Amino acid sequence: MKSIFKIGAIMGISGVLFTACLKDTAITDYTDTGIKPVVLIPNGNFPGTAEAPLVTFEVSSTPSEIRLYARVSWSKPLGKALEVTFVKDPAAITEFNTKYGTSYAELNADAYSVPTYKVTIPADKNEAYIPIQIFTDKVSLSQANMLAFSITDASGEPVATNFETIVFPIGVKNKYDGVYSGRINATGWAAYGIQDNQTFSIPGKGLGLVTAGAASVSFVSYANANTTLLPGFTNVGGFTAFGAVTPRLTFDPATNKLSSVVNTTPDDGRGRTLFLNPSVTDSRYDPATKKIYASYVLTQTGRPNMIIYDTLTWVSAR
Repeated sequence: MKSIFKIGAIMGISGVLFTACLKDTAITDYTDTGIKPVVLIPNGNFPGTAEAPLVTFEVSSTPSEIRLYARVSWSKPLGKALEVTFVKDPAAITEFNTKYGTSYAELNADAYSVPTYKVTIPADKNEAYIPIQIFTDKVSLSQANMLAFSITDASGEPVATNFETIVFPIGVKNKYDGVYSGRINATGWAAYGIQDNQTFSIPGKGLGLVTAGAASVSFVSYANANTTLLPGFTNVGGFTAFGAVTPRLTFDPATNKLSSVVNTTPDDGRGRTLFLNPSVTDSRYDPATKKIYASYVLTQTGRPNMIIYDTLTWVSAR
């Protein structure tokens, strides 16, 4: 296993390293030159860290595609075809995690399809690719996902040892995913020092909505140590969070109406649950303004219900 990795090319964009300069006359016998063609995985965007962007797709029932390229580097057209053999290489994922302190796991098997692990670079051509389908609606959201492949053979020709392995970090996002600014209003818990019919703005970097399903998102509060707990305010405007409450919002992707709000944390004995406010019928995502209007209810045993009103405005991709 080599310790140099390349972040995968996406949707047919291949790297520019080692591009062959094709001449008029093909070479069929290069043994007398002392220089052989070298086969490699082309890619020119590896930054040398784990900070490169994911290969990210929007969740969809329609498969997406990544392309696994093989290239022959040679100064003239090669007058014969080369069959290049790849292999899935989970050991590369382990080494990547060790090198960069990441926690990628191999993409779940039902979320992708590789039609073949062999590709033929035609005579007088310098590259070919294998199309890999990604089924974004089946990608596990409980882990950071990655695919890795290596070249094992190139019809006996030399393989560039520092360009024989490639990794594809795979991410999926739905259309509600992003970083949001916003305001929160709540009523019902004034007796407990919580805002009561008061509206406060989320401070700092705001609130992240993180893809949790094809049309679901969970909270991450950047302004409160990246906690996933329900954000709120005290009656004097202090930013806070509610323990054992991790909201998940689900929308109807056809209408963008908010269809449910639930607490994904098991009950810790306080009976804290979330449900959509039945008195508000227009909780929704507005694609024109990229705003979310959400009203929902927080319960706790022995307390009145707290009614929450969120107005969130999309700021940037997460």
